[in-house]
Amino acid sequence: MNTPTPANNSQNSNFSMNTPELTNNAPCEDECMAPSGFCKNGGTCSFDSSQCSIICSCPVEFTGKKCETRKQNSLDLNNKEFACLFLTCINGGKRVDTDTACYCNCTDEYIGGSCEIKIADITTLGVNATTGTTTTLRPESERICDGFECIHGICNVDEGRYTCDCDKGYIGSRCHKKCLKDCGEHGGCGTNGINETCFCEYTWTGEFCDERIPEVSNAWVWYTVGGCVAAVLVLFVVFIVLIYWMWKRREIVAMKIVHFFQPVEDSDGMLFDAFISYKSHPDDEEFVLKTLLPKLEKEMKFKLCLHFRDFVVGETIANNILWAVQNSRRTVLVISPNYLDSEFARFEYQTAQVETLRLRQRIIPIMFQDVQSKTDEMDRTLKNILETITYIKWSPETNEKENGKFWKRLVLSLPKRSDMEGSSKNSKTPVVSVISTKPKNDRSDSNDKLPSYKKLDTLEAEWTNKTGIFDLNA
Repeated sequence: MNTPTPANNSQNSNFSMNTPELTNNAPCEDECMAPSGFCKNGGTCSFDSSQCSIICSCPVEFTGKKCETRKQNSLDLNNKEFACLFLTCINGGKRVDTDTACYCNCTDEYIGGSCEIKIADITTLGVNATTGTTTTLRPESERICDGFECIHGICNVDEGRYTCDCDKGYIGSRCHKKCLKDCGEHGGCGTNGINETCFCEYTWTGEFCDERIPEVSNAWVWYTVGGCVAAVLVLFVVFIVLIYWMWKRREIVAMKIVHFFQPVEDSDGMLFDAFISYKSHPDDEEFVLKTLLPKLEKEMKFKLCLHFRDFVVGETIANNILWAVQNSRRTVLVISPNYLDSEFARFEYQTAQVETLRLRQRIIPIMFQDVQSKTDEMDRTLKNILETITYIKWSPETNEKENGKFWKRLVLSLPKRSDMEGSSKNSKTPVVSVISTKPKNDRSDSNDKLPSYKKLDTLEAEWTNKTGIFDLNA
């Protein structure tokens, strides 16, 4: 079956219809189903099984058996006269001309821009279970524009050009061709201009819209934040442990950090910053009176409690020791072999340890002379103090730099006062000098006149003869 080349009334709907010649020996096959398509350049292929013929409905600017040839002088596709020039109605249809367009008024058996599609060949029942294609026809008010009909779609008119928005599962210029691609319930079959393809819902993908797009998880954000927080906490704990370990070893850097965050202690009602516990022996006395006392009290203005100066006259030695320890923020033990043999010294550090357990003051051991040779003879209380508290070692033979470290460690171990912050900027020492009020019986200016020493030694000898008294180890 050969027909003239027709055209409808617009760019999108003006087609030339060409039927390829079939020989008597050619098999009756529907070449419209070929994967690459039969009609070219956007032509719509229709197969008439009764006539065993193939019809290509070509766009107005193309012609030929397969719409393979572009027409000459097809310049103004929006021109009504030019578009209608090629419109030919077939299958008993009659051409109708309006002021804006032209179309074919088809018989009841045919539809299409040129009446080229037989209605009997179109399925109009329900929904195809395989492809999900909607086969129920829309109302004519949606499908038909001035006689131009979209079989399974909505007709649109734009400046004399007719176009069709096809329903799900249909393709072609008039939405008359069923899309054979099974896109399931999460996609719709359509054409990309060349081949049939599936257009998926936004959460689905794949050739047949059967693969769900995985949701983007934000778990990695929480893992990252949690890891960073954990790392910071671990580093913080390591830093605190390191600082504490260094402070226990009396490392100057750690002691400065602890001293910076340490609260002031000059408003706690204590009378003295430190009680100096030492043996009344010439070597020990010389170190205390000519080294410790001038540096700490005269230069740095700490308030020290000393036997010869601050003990209450007429009071027992034991009560004086208790009073001195309880009214001092620190107890400084000047340890030497002579110190180990002193009963008064033993009572002093035993009392100081008791006060330390009550969190009332701390002990600062100064290793004035080596006592390693007397470790076996050492009192268990003093041995426990030296094992748990890092002592500060005094070495008179060392250089000035090492002696400077000794004084820094000692000063940083002493109480922090409220007036240290402002004066530390003008002083090289970590602790700032302040003028303190000395007790009324202060005789620190006459270090060479110590008439109470012999009396103190005598009292100590008398006190040691009383066994069991003040023995805190019992």
